[in-house]
Amino acid sequence: MLFAYNEKKQLISVKHYSSEESYYCPDCGDKLIFKQGTIKIPHFAHRKRTNCEGLSEGETQEHLRLKQLFWISGRSQGEEWVLEKPIPELQQRPDLLQNRTAVEIQCSPLKISRLIQRFNGYSDGGYQDWWLLGPPLWPKRKWSILQKHFCSYSQENGFHLWLIDFKGIYLLSHIKKVNQHCYYTKRTFPFQTMPLLEINQIVSEDKTASWFNYQQIQVTKQFLAVKLASFDEGIKPLQKFLYQQSGHVLHLPEWMYQPSQFAFIYNEAYIIFRYLYSLNPEKPAAVINDFERFCIESKLSWHFPRIEKERILNGLLTETRQLILRQ
Repeated sequence: MLFAYNEKKQLISVKHYSSEESYYCPDCGDKLIFKQGTIKIPHFAHRKRTNCEGLSEGETQEHLRLKQLFWISGRSQGEEWVLEKPIPELQQRPDLLQNRTAVEIQCSPLKISRLIQRFNGYSDGGYQDWWLLGPPLWPKRKWSILQKHFCSYSQENGFHLWLIDFKGIYLLSHIKKVNQHCYYTKRTFPFQTMPLLEINQIVSEDKTASWFNYQQIQVTKQFLAVKLASFDEGIKPLQKFLYQQSGHVLHLPEWMYQPSQFAFIYNEAYIIFRYLYSLNPEKPAAVINDFERFCIESKLSWHFPRIEKERILNGLLTETRQLILRQ
């Protein structure tokens, strides 16, 4: 950590460290030690392994350096970010804070229960929390449950995720899952080129495909057929439900196989929503209730605590209506 309390309960920067003073953790109160080397940047640390949960992770050199770079970039644009300022009423200490915007830079895995606790703390306290993932947590071909927990959703940027490294900040927006692959629009914001709060409010154009031609629909149906043949656990609830309706997952109207921006959350289950709507288009509330019941019975987990489920269900409804109008 870059700040610690002295014996007078004053928050002291590591830059002002004095060997004549003692320093204490702002969260757990334990005595800290000063560390400095030819490679490591100066910082305070606990004397030994601890159960202190004030920080989201054991601080790596990468994490410390990224906090510094973020702070320097903000200062260069006239922003007054404060490093590691405790918020006593929340019992949390964001990496950086400016007014009611709390920044957290996450470079290491942590317990999901602890992560949700921090999400809820900021939300309940009226703070906007901005989470940025360091390189060790960047998504690759498959997105982990932890990575999904950091995702947000807005009408302007769709599903989106923020990343950070030593070069700058990155926005992955309009994240979509098509069959087994995830696609997104990526924007890069080098440090010290624009105010950080402006970056946080940026709107990104959706550059991913949203409409399939006949050949692309056949590829999706082939993908579903392979999942059926391999007894994939994810497709079983869909086939079971449709079988009970005297239907089949491969024999539906072709518009139901068009890509959905909500497949990132529901995988192929968005097809069931469209099927339910086709049965009862005049009663959207009933469609949503039936779809939620299907999700519960199919044990589809919700890995997106930063996203309101009601908003996504209404989005599914709007998307389905637009598809029908486009026919």
